[in-house]
Amino acid sequence: MTRKEFTAKYGKILLPLVTPYDENEEIRYDVYADLINYLIKNDLCDSLIVTGTTGEASLLTFDERVKLMKVAVETAAGRKPVIAGTGCASTKETIALTKEAEKLGIDLCMVVCPFYNKPTMDGVYNHYKAVA
Repeated sequence: MTRKEFTAKYGKILLPLVTPYDENEEIRYDVYADLINYLIKNDLCDSLIVTGTTGEASLLTFDERVKLMKVAVETAAGRKPVIAGTGCASTKETIALTKEAEKLGIDLCMVVCPFYNKPTMDGVYNHYKAVA
């Protein structure tokens, strides 16, 4: 996909969403949906990015990440593309999360190299090959 094609599909403003928590560190999925609706209603972005670094993805459980993606896709309801960060510390978990994102209807996944374990260049290549 060329830059021009990417921009035509996803726009120029790809907005990373924060993950709202309550005082007990539980995710406020209702507030998350309200935030998404506000951004769409006021046309403040071209695409929404969920479970990325701004959303504290590395601190979320697998199930929390899946639920945030689900809420985002359902709330956006096709009004804006939804992009999800599906990179994890392991290739196995990255593949599992990326498959869940695909099932939910996420438009595009962002995948990072496995973090904390400093893979070699061959390891990085094999990671992306396995995910693809």
